[in-house]
Parts: sequence; structure tokens; C-alpha cells
Amino acid sequence: MFKNKFFWLAIIASLILTLVMVSVQIPIAKSKPRDIPVAIVNEDTGKLGSKVVQQIQVASNKSSKSDQVLNWKQLDSKRDVKAAMNKQHYYGTIVIPKNFSKKISTLVSNPKATSATVQVLINKQKNSTLATSVQTILTTIVTKIGGGMRSQIVGKLTAAHAQLPAATINKLANPIIPKVTVTHSYSKLASASSVFFQPIWLTSLVSSLMLYFAVNDRKSWRSRKHIIGLKSAQVVGAAIIALLIGSLTTGYVTWILGYNFSDPIQIASFLSIASFAFIMLFSGFISWFGFPAIIIFVLLLFFSIPLMTLAPQLLPHFYQDYVLPWLPMKFLYDGTRSMLYYHSGLWNSATTHLLIVMVTGAVLFFLETFSPKKNRQLKA
Repeated sequence: MFKNKFFWLAIIASLILTLVMVSVQIPIAKSKPRDIPVAIVNEDTGKLGSKVVQQIQVASNKSSKSDQVLNWKQLDSKRDVKAAMNKQHYYGTIVIPKNFSKKISTLVSNPKATSATVQVLINKQKNSTLATSVQTILTTIVTKIGGGMRSQIVGKLTAAHAQLPAATINKLANPIIPKVTVTHSYSKLASASSVFFQPIWLTSLVSSLMLYFAVNDRKSWRSRKHIIGLKSAQVVGAAIIALLIGSLTTGYVTWILGYNFSDPIQIASFLSIASFAFIMLFSGFISWFGFPAIIIFVLLLFFSIPLMTLAPQLLPHFYQDYVLPWLPMKFLYDGTRSMLYYHSGLWNSATTHLLIVMVTGAVLFFLETFSPKKNRQLKA
């Protein structure tokens, strides 16, 4: 047995696969929130609103910039915030209302005054897990600042030996109340954007391999022109299969998982584009490297799953900057999320990136016709 090559291949495979599979866990093991984009809007005309803006930004960030959890951006109005959230720019926003200073200043003097309300907007579907954490952070910040104001007011009243009625004391317990509003929350479509990933990726991968075997009969090759004709027929076949994959996946998700989409034809069209882009990418690599390319893309599937589920702001900077932007399945994930939760059309930024993937795969696919390997095969 020890002289058999498969025994040594098993040892090599164990060395490589254990290293790869442990490396896949790096994003999860090293996940830490960094530079989460959040916004703040100050509609208050008084001085207190500006002071609270400064306190919020200071209270939520550490001294070291590398440990900065929230990355604040001050916007002019709620309209700007809603437009930015529709474009998935921010996980959450704090909105200080117009009457904020007046509410706080009359809290003691006016018996009919009520606590000031600060609105907290949460962009749920940008990443539901991180959005929930952001909600906790923002409401805690607002409550903490309210506690600071309560201490200041009570300190001044104590120094003045003021007597307060019970109703006023109750109001001072919570001078600022955070009011949470969740935007882009679709409970009936929860996690719908992630259910397409594995079916589209794996089915496209298997289809690419089958198409490769369908035209890889070297005995029938007569010339480069003939091979280009076969490859062109393979592309047409890939387009037909991609339409089938996109339509069937949408239908199965509706039938089996119970998701109902407002525009299933649009979803099916986008999935077909994604499937065709993946088939062309796979075909390009398979034509150059053969079956080992399949192993690469299967490993890429396992590697990308944790990256797709985690928000980019939880990943180490290396993965944010140099890994995530180059993962082709990210465009499928982003595109379906934009259409399902943010009402984007079929031609969104993710569609454009998928077209780039498609063209890249097609170029590799046809260039292989002029490779040295193909020269040897034609002469054989």
C-alpha cells in the first residue's frame, strides 16, 4: 500500500485541504466591527442639538482610529438619509428633531412638557445581523447621553435646592427617548437574497463541466476554425441552459421555500444572467486547466460562504480590500438583495459586474483555441 501513488496523494490532499479549510474560517474567527457607516441628522435649530451631535460621535468611537467602530457622516435632512439608505450607504441613522432643544429646556419649567424623542433609523436588509447590533449601539448611545443630561439637570436643581413634583421627576428619569424605526424590513422575504447562491453556483459549475465533455472530442477536431465553431455552439448551449437554470431556480424557490416575489420574471432574468456569467467563467478556466479548475471553484464556494453572510465591516481589512471585491458570487448576492429589498431594476451595478465576469470568461474560453496545448492536440 505504501508504494501506491494514491496513498501519497491522500497524504498530500490531507495536508492541503486541512490548511485550506482552516484558512476559510479566518473571516469568522477574526471578525470585528470596524468603520460601520452610520449617519446623523441634526434638524434642531437650538444649541443643544449641535452639542448632542458632538457627544454622540465622541461617545461611540474609541481614541485609536484602527479601533473605530462607527464611521459617522452628518447629513442635512431626513430626505438625504432615506435616499442614502435606499442606496445601501448606511446601516443606521440618528435624527435629532427640530424641537429638541426646546423640549429639553422646558422639561422642568413646563408641567405639560414631555421627554424629547430622538429617532433611530435602522437599515435592516443591508445586513440584518449587523443592523441589529447597530440598533443596540445607537439606542445605547442615545440613552447614555440622556443619562448625562439628567445628571446635569438634577445637579443644578440640587444646588438650587429646588423642589420638584413627582411628574417632573419621572420625566427626568428619561429626558431623551430613542424611537427606533426599521427601514427596508421584509419579513416575508427574510434571507431570500441568500437562497439563490448555492443553487446557481453549483448548477452552473456542473453544467459547464458537462458542456466541456460534450465538445471535447479531439478526434472530431479538424482545424482551429472548426474548434471556434464548436465553442460558439457551446456558448449558445450555455445561454439556453442559463435561462433554464434562472427560471427553474426562481420557480423552485417560490414553490418549495414559499417566497413570493413581486416581479419573478425580473428575478429569473437576473439569475439567468448570473448563471450565464458563471458558466462562461467556469468554461474559460476549464478549457485551460481541465478538471482541476472544478476543484478550485468548489473550494471557492466553501471559502466564500462566510464572506457572503458577514457584513464587510466585520471582515479584516485585507478581505475587505483585496478578496471580497473579486468574488464573482458577490455580484449575485448583491444584485438579488438590491432587487428584493431596495427596488432596483434588472440593470443595476451588480448586473454590470456580472457582464464583466461573463466577458472575461468568454475571452479566456476562446483564447484557449490558440494556446500551445491546442497546437499539440491538433497535430496529434
